[in-house]
Amino acid sequence: MRVAWILSGLVLAGCSNRYVLSSPDGLPVPKLSRQASAYVALPANGSYEAAEYASSGTQTAKTLCSALERRLGRVVVGQEVEPYELALASARRLDSDYLFLPVIEHWEERATEWSGRPDRIQISVFVYDVADGSLISSVQLSGRSRWVTFGG
Repeated sequence: MRVAWILSGLVLAGCSNRYVLSSPDGLPVPKLSRQASAYVALPANGSYEAAEYASSGTQTAKTLCSALERRLGRVVVGQEVEPYELALASARRLDSDYLFLPVIEHWEERATEWSGRPDRIQISVFVYDVADGSLISSVQLSGRSRWVTFGG
């Protein structure tokens, strides 16, 4: 199955109405094998202006992990936020085939019910081959909630 379809399944748990999936780098999307394994790095929490959304990094990593578990033999989620080099070292230590490195670009939660302003999320996911550390794919997911949500 294609990485893009898996990642579109991620589509941002709370932003169920409109979303966009794009691959800005033009790299081919690799097919994943059921025998393959992945390490999902924990991204830093998302924020908007002065507000940081606690657990948004954990929520993102766990949602990505759930989507990948349906297609891969083994998926492990990082326990702390790591930059690329440390995440790659963790993936190698766990003998993973792929490193999925999500980055929360924008996370904006609103009280849509009374404000009329939708939630907005933008996440980039970079996929690396652990063996040589090369970038093999990347996608950018963006989504926004419905204007009328009737209660959150």
